[in-house]
Amino acid sequence: MQRNLLSFVLGMLAFVALAVPAATRAADPSPGSLSEMWVLTPKEGQAAELMQGIKAQFAMRKDEGDPWTWQVFTPVLGDSLSRIVVRTCCFEWEDLDSYEAWNKEHPALQQQYFEEMVPHMRTAGHYLEEMDWADSHWNPQAGPFRFFAVTEWVLKPGHEAVFNEARSKASQIAINQGWGGGQRSWLWGSRIGGTPRAFLVVPYRNYADMQRKGDSFLQFLAEQMGSQEAAKALMQDLSGSTTGSDFQIWELRELEN
Repeated sequence: MQRNLLSFVLGMLAFVALAVPAATRAADPSPGSLSEMWVLTPKEGQAAELMQGIKAQFAMRKDEGDPWTWQVFTPVLGDSLSRIVVRTCCFEWEDLDSYEAWNKEHPALQQQYFEEMVPHMRTAGHYLEEMDWADSHWNPQAGPFRFFAVTEWVLKPGHEAVFNEARSKASQIAINQGWGGGQRSWLWGSRIGGTPRAFLVVPYRNYADMQRKGDSFLQFLAEQMGSQEAAKALMQDLSGSTTGSDFQIWELRELEN
């Protein structure tokens, strides 16, 4: 789904009751800067089998004392609803080395992956993401959360600095002037590798939380910057740095049962 960046940012930052980003380790008081994500597409008619393989992998990892916590998400909107995202957050680069060593010490996990998951996959993508905690804001106590709205923007070549500067300026105004408060939360980040992309994650407890309430972010920004023109110019810096966007709502799947 394509959305104009300006209208999306103004709308999403006006939503309420948002909190910690997906898969953040609640026990970690200072989350790391990286997350890891696998995007799996099942073969035609084999989504249930793939999900069952993921469930078995999770159970094995729990029994083996996996030091990382993984979560599963499926899309709510669009045509490709069979995709499955498996994600963990948050860690630093050196943690990848220790986790790789841990995985090598547990070869049965890889064997189960190739025997019970790979046969049901059509495609598999692997990504790292870097979170920008300085420009993000959330309330860890506002959950638990079921849905995570994610918008991803493709950045124009050479425009990453312009985008980041405008994003940071708008976010810092929101954070420092009380727009975030205790009810609004958001997470900014970027994908590592490939075409430069930035993303915004907004979590919700339910569908009702997605209803817009209160003044728009543009109104708030204009008041803080002194004019509508200044606020619109800042948001246009964001919009002018991108070539397009994709919007998706991801649902957190509970696999314990």
